[in-house]
Amino acid sequence: MLPFRSMTLHPRSGRQGLALIAAAFAATLLALPVNAAVEFPQIPLQSGVLVPPNIMFTLDDSGSMQFEITPEQNKAPRGESTDSNRSPNFVFPRTSDDIYGADNLPNRVVTVVDNDWFNRFSRSPDHNASYYNPATRYLPWARWDGTLFPNANPSCALNNPVDPGKGCRNLTASLTESAIWYSYSNNGRTPGSGNGSATSATYWPARYYLMDQCTNRENPGCYTRVEIRPNRSYPKAGGRTDCAGSTCSYQEEIQNFANWYQYYRSRVLTARAGIGRAFVDQRDNVRVGFATINSGGRNIDGVNTSKIRSGVRAFDDAQKRNFFDLLYSVSISGGTPLRETAQVVGNYFRRSDSLGPWSDTPGSASAQPQVSCRANYHILMTDGYWNGNAGVSGNVDNTTGPEHVRSNTNETYRYTPRAPFSDGYSGTLADNAFYYWVNDLRPDLPNNVSVSDSNPAFWQHLVTFGVGLGLTTNVDPDDAFAAIRTGAQVTYTGVYGEGQRSGWPQPGTAPAGGDSAYNVDDLLHAAVNSRGGFFSAKEPDAFASGMKSVLARINERTASASSVATNSASILAGTKLYQAKYVSGVWTGEVVAYPVTAERGVDTSVESWRASSGIPTEVSQRKVYTWNGSSGVAFAWNNLTASQKAALGSEAIFNYLKGERSGERQNSVSGTFRDRRHLLGDIVNSSPAYVADTETLYVGANDGMLHAFSTRDGRELFAYVPGNINWGNFKTLSDPEYSHQYFVDGEIAVSTREQTPNRNILVGALGRGGKALYALDVTDPSAFSSSKVLWEFTDADLGNVLSRPVITKVETGAGQVPAVIVGNGYNSATQRAFLFVINLETGALIKKIDTKAGSATQDNGLAGPKGWDVDRDGDVDFVYAGDLLGNVWKFDLSASNANSWDVAFKQGQTVYPLFTARNASGGAQPITGGIAIGIDPSTYKRWVFFGTGRYITAGDPGDRSVQTWYGLIDDNARIGSRADLKQRKIAVVAANGDRAFEKAVPGDMAQKKGWYLDFVNPPYDPAAAVGERVVSDSYLIGSTLNVNSIVPSSDPCGVGGSGYINAVNAYTGAATEIVYFDADGNGVFDDYISHTSNGQTVRTPTGSLRTDNMVSQGTLVSDPGSTTGYIASGTSSGGVEDPGVNLSNFQGRISWREIVRD
Repeated sequence: MLPFRSMTLHPRSGRQGLALIAAAFAATLLALPVNAAVEFPQIPLQSGVLVPPNIMFTLDDSGSMQFEITPEQNKAPRGESTDSNRSPNFVFPRTSDDIYGADNLPNRVVTVVDNDWFNRFSRSPDHNASYYNPATRYLPWARWDGTLFPNANPSCALNNPVDPGKGCRNLTASLTESAIWYSYSNNGRTPGSGNGSATSATYWPARYYLMDQCTNRENPGCYTRVEIRPNRSYPKAGGRTDCAGSTCSYQEEIQNFANWYQYYRSRVLTARAGIGRAFVDQRDNVRVGFATINSGGRNIDGVNTSKIRSGVRAFDDAQKRNFFDLLYSVSISGGTPLRETAQVVGNYFRRSDSLGPWSDTPGSASAQPQVSCRANYHILMTDGYWNGNAGVSGNVDNTTGPEHVRSNTNETYRYTPRAPFSDGYSGTLADNAFYYWVNDLRPDLPNNVSVSDSNPAFWQHLVTFGVGLGLTTNVDPDDAFAAIRTGAQVTYTGVYGEGQRSGWPQPGTAPAGGDSAYNVDDLLHAAVNSRGGFFSAKEPDAFASGMKSVLARINERTASASSVATNSASILAGTKLYQAKYVSGVWTGEVVAYPVTAERGVDTSVESWRASSGIPTEVSQRKVYTWNGSSGVAFAWNNLTASQKAALGSEAIFNYLKGERSGERQNSVSGTFRDRRHLLGDIVNSSPAYVADTETLYVGANDGMLHAFSTRDGRELFAYVPGNINWGNFKTLSDPEYSHQYFVDGEIAVSTREQTPNRNILVGALGRGGKALYALDVTDPSAFSSSKVLWEFTDADLGNVLSRPVITKVETGAGQVPAVIVGNGYNSATQRAFLFVINLETGALIKKIDTKAGSATQDNGLAGPKGWDVDRDGDVDFVYAGDLLGNVWKFDLSASNANSWDVAFKQGQTVYPLFTARNASGGAQPITGGIAIGIDPSTYKRWVFFGTGRYITAGDPGDRSVQTWYGLIDDNARIGSRADLKQRKIAVVAANGDRAFEKAVPGDMAQKKGWYLDFVNPPYDPAAAVGERVVSDSYLIGSTLNVNSIVPSSDPCGVGGSGYINAVNAYTGAATEIVYFDADGNGVFDDYISHTSNGQTVRTPTGSLRTDNMVSQGTLVSDPGSTTGYIASGTSSGGVEDPGVNLSNFQGRISWREIVRD
C-alpha cells in the first residue's frame, strides 16, 4: 500500500466526525483504463514511437579467417612466429586453391602422425577451439527465413557449404592426401619433409583427441584418441540432444562430425554460423547494413566508398536475405585494416543526404525526414590483430572534446581526458572509435539522442561493439567497463616482460616485431571509448551466444532510448524508494531500491538492491503458486488443469515459464525458447505495493506472475500466477518471435492489520492482462503456501480493472465486513460503468451498482473509487468515482442493508451523476485517474477533486482537446455545469516552461460550487492546446492540491512526452499563498514568476514545474514535523523527479505516514 495516501486537514473544532477513509488511489505511471471499442495497444503507449536503430555489421574477411586453428597462438604453442607463411594454418589439407573465394594460402597442415603430440594437441578441442568437440551438437547454418541448411553428407562433406564446386571430403574412409605437414622436433616446429615441400600422408579424417587428467600437453600419452568408425558407440554429453539413446550411435556421431566439418571447422565458418544464428531472430525493428574490412570501392546509395557492401535498411525479408547472402558468400582474403574500417563506417554515419542512414527509408531518392534521435551502432567482428592504415590521426581520447548543447534543455557536455578513456598513443583503433563518439555526426540536427547511465552522449554519435573470435585481452573487460562509472584506471600484466602496469597497453608494437598482442586490447578500448560492449569467444556456441547478447543489448538500449525504460510507479517505505521499470524490445522488468532522505531526496546514484538478482536461478528453489479454478495449488505441471496444460502445449514450455533457462537459444545450440536477460518480466502498469508489517514489496509483471520481494535484500519470497490470465498468450512468452502481451499488469492493495485483524490480505487486478481480481493471505509471506490463495473473482460486468482496489469496511446489517471496492474498468460485457463491492475474505459479491451509463455503442467503465466515512464509525458511507464519459458518480453505501445501496442521486429508476465534466465546447471529458476528497477548513464543506483526460488507445497521444482540473463542492446536490464553477487560469509561462497560476481575489468563490482550470496556456486559445491531460490522482498535502499532468508526444524523438508537477490552493483552485515549490533546486523557497495583470507587475509563486518526461503519481517524502519535503514522481525515461516542497504554512495536524527509520 502507499506510505502516503492523502494529506487531509483535520479541523480543531466542530465537525471532527468527518474523516477520510484512506481508500487507496491509483498511484501508477500512466496506468489508464482501456476503451473497449478499440483494442488498447499491446506495446505500452508510454513507450513512445520506437525508433529502429542503425546497425552496421562488419565481418573480418581477412585471410586468417580461413584458418582452422584457434586461438592464433596455438599455431605455434612454443611461442614461435604465427606468420601464416611459417606456421601451419589448417588441420585438413586444402583440396581447392580458393575454397573461400580468394587468397590461395600455402597448404600448411598439422601433421597427421598419430603419436606426434602436435597432431594430438591441434586436433583436440581442449587446445584448438575450432576443432570438433563431441560435447557440442553442430547444427547446420540458419537461412534468412529461419530454416536450416541440410545436414552434411558424411561421405561428401562440403568444403564450402554455399559453393559445392569447391569440392568435398569423405569423412567415412581412410584418406591419402598431400600437404606441407608440420610437426615438432627437439629443435622446434618444422615441416615434416624438412624442406617445406608437399608430401603424401594417410590418415583417418573423423577423429579427435581428448586431454586426460595430466597437464603436459606435449606428452602424447596425455591424450585419448577417438576415431569415429562404424559399429561403435560414443559417449553422450548433455548437449547432444541429437543422440536418442544413452550413448551416441555411429550414425549420430559421424553426422555431427560431418556437420562440424561443413559448417564450423574454420574461423570463418564458425563466425558465419554464429552471426547467422544471432541475426535470424532480428526483425524490422532494427536497420542493418553489412561491411567487410577488405572490400574495395563501390557506390553505396549514391556515394562511392570502400568497406561497406550494403547501407542500412529496415531488416525486412528483402534486407535479411541480402544480409545472409553477403554473410555466407563474401570472399575471404587480405589483411586486417580495422582502424581504416572504423573510419569509413564512421564517415558513413556522417552522411546528411536523403539516401543516407538518417532517413526514414535509406536509399530512397524521395525527400524524407531525418530522424535526429536514432541510435547508431557498429559491430566490428575480427579474429586478429589490426594492421594497415591508421584511419583517424591524433590522440583523440587524450584531447579535450567539443562542447555539445542538448536541445530544449541547454544542458552542455564537454569531454575532458580521463580514465578509463584516455591514453598516451595516437592513431589507435580506440582513437577512431572515440572520434565518432565524441564528435557530433550531424551538427545540423537537434541534439536529442537519449542517454543512459553508461552513455551520456545526447548528440548524434556512433557506438562500437567489439567482437573477437579466439582473442584474449590483457586488460580485463569487466574491469574496463566498470571503470566507465568509477573513473578507475585499467591495469594489465605485460606479455613482454613489463610486469603489472596501469593504463592501457600500447598497441601496434611488439619487441620482436610482428603482430602486437596489445592490438586486441585496443579493440576493447575502442568499445569502452564509445560506450559500447565487447566479447571474445573461441567455441561456436559461445560465439553465437555472444553475438545474440550484443544484439539484445542494442535492442535494450534502443528501447530505453525510445522512452521505454519506463518507471511504472514509485513508492516510499522506510528510507527507501522502490522504482519499477521496464525495457521494451527485450521486455524485461526491474524493481530498484534507492535510499531516500528528507534532506537530499531520492539518491538514484546508489542502488540498495535490484529485484531481478533476487529471483532464484534454480527453478526448484522458487516458490510459485497458481489457481486451478477452485483452490490454490503449487505451480507444478501435474497440478494444472487439462485446459491449462492444453493451452501451454508442453511441460518444457511450462518449465520455461517457471524459470528454467536451459532451453533458451542463447544457452543451448538446440535451444528453441526465447532468450531472457533475467527472469523478471516487464512491469508496466502495476505499481509496487509495500507492506511495512512484513517488510515486503509486491508487484505484478508481464511474465505472468505477481512477485513478492523482501525489502531487506530484494530476495523473491514467492510468486503467484493468477488462474484467469490468458494461458494461450502465456505460452507465447517462450516464443523467440514473442510480441508483447499483458498478463499481471494491474494494481495491488494490501489490507492493514487494523482492517483485517492480525492479517494482511492482498487484492490484485490483472489490469490489461485480464478481467479478474485475485486475493492472497500475505500475513507471513516467507511461509506462503497454496492454502493462502483465497479467491479469484470474475463477473460479466467486470472488465479490465486498471485502478487500485480500495480495501475498507462496509456495514451490511450483519456488522462491519472487510470489503474490496473497485470500479469495473473497461471492456465489460455491457460497456456500462459499475461499482463492485466484494467480501475481502471470501470473494463473495456483496453488491454491484449499475450507473446505466454506457452501451454497446457508447463504451464506458468506472475508474478508481475513493471512499468516505461520514459518521466516523469505521465503515465507508459514500464512494466517488469517475468514468470515461466524464461523469463523477457518488454512491451511497450508508444503509445497513446492502440491498439499499445505490447511486446517491436517483429519481425513480433513473440515476444521475454528481457532475459531468465538459469542456467549453460541450465535449465530454473522460476521467481515467482517481478521485481525491478533502474538507475546506474554513467552511467544513466536502470537496471532490479530479482531472480529466485519457491515454488509452493508439490515437490518444495525438488528441489535443482541452482537458481540465476540477474541484467540486459536494453539498448533497448535483452540479449542473461548469458555469456553476469559478474559472481559474494559468497566469504565465516562464522561459524554462514552468508556470504560475492566477491568484485568487477575496470573495471570488462566493456562490460558486467549486472551480475548474483548463490546461491551456496564455493567450488561452483552445486551438493551441498541446494535449495536456491528467491520468493519475489528485492528492492533498494540507490545503494544497497536487496533481501531475502529462503531454504525450507522437514525435519519435519526443522521448514519450513531457509533463508538469502542479499545485494550487485546493479550495480556490488558484495559486498557493506561499512559495510551495523549490523550483530552482537551491534549497530556498523564493521562486516566483513575474507577469503583468491589469497593467501591473505581479509576482506569483511558481505553481507548475515542467518536466522533460511524462511523470507518474507523486509521493511525499518528508520527516514528521519537518517544514520541507520532496514530491517524488517517476518519469517515462525511468528516472525520478523530486522537487522540494514547502510544508511550513499548513494549519492543524497534517496526516501522513511517517518515514520509518531502517
